Amino acid sequence: LLNHCLRTYLWAAVMGARDGLRFDAELLYAASLLHDLGICPAFPTPAGECFALAGAELAERQLVSAGWPADRATRIANAISLHLNLVVPVGAHGPEAHLLRAAAALDVVGQGAHRFPSAFFADSFARHPRLDFKREVTQVMAQQARNSPRTRIGFLCGPVQLLSRVKAAPFPE
Repeated sequence: LLNHCLRTYLWAAVMGARDGLRFDAELLYAASLLHDLGICPAFPTPAGECFALAGAELAERQLVSAGWPADRATRIANAISLHLNLVVPVGAHGPEAHLLRAAAALDVVGQGAHRFPSAFFADSFARHPRLDFKREVTQVMAQQARNSPRTRIGFLCGPVQLLSRVKAAPFPE
């Protein structure tokens, strides 16, 4: 999961630079590292609740208690809470939320992979290996969908067929 979070930041920063977006690198880094806090075994999301929202709320509380300014912690929490959305417009939610969603989707299902050379991914995986990521993430997502079928992950694993899309991603396990 840590490598997924690191790849998410790396890829989000590259996307932002490629697309000419002005983003706060510190906010993007913190959001990338914390975006899946709600699926960590140490912080179980209660059944029926969205893990992205639960993780966002936890991240915000932890950041504020660590001395982060409340407005910056809220921006990170908003980005985290939106990362499961199918679309996160830059103008409506800011570049950090937009880039976090795009980079997480790239790593999980390969969305937009055609826009990068294969050497980019080879270098990324050498730095931050996938380590059975597809198997691990499908197990976690399936469990989250079973526990919380009326949340975004329930929808994504149901009609959107996210688990099949993860398995079909153009990346190694």
